[in-house]
Amino acid sequence: MAYTNHTVLPEALEKWSLELMQKLLPRHVDIIEMIDEELIRTIVSEYGTADSKLLEKKLKQMRILENVELPAAFSDLLVKPKKSTVAVSSEWSCCDS
Repeated sequence: MAYTNHTVLPEALEKWSLELMQKLLPRHVDIIEMIDEELIRTIVSEYGTADSKLLEKKLKQMRILENVELPAAFSDLLVKPKKSTVAVSSEWSCCDS
């Protein structure tokens, strides 16, 4: 007897959109979101917040929910400070004589 379990192969796994899951299985989505948040906490505690590029890479690789914004509790982890675009010109200096 020969047996092949195709469910362990990545190409055999089915992916559903979050919208469809919310419509058909709302309680399951709640549970998945709770697990995803706990996984985010684990990733953050494991890799820290010092290297935001590494953290962003690990979150993208390891999260359960793909293409979904981070939960509000974690949204400030990957916020990048805006660079100042103010230019100072000596032509407009207040100290010219």
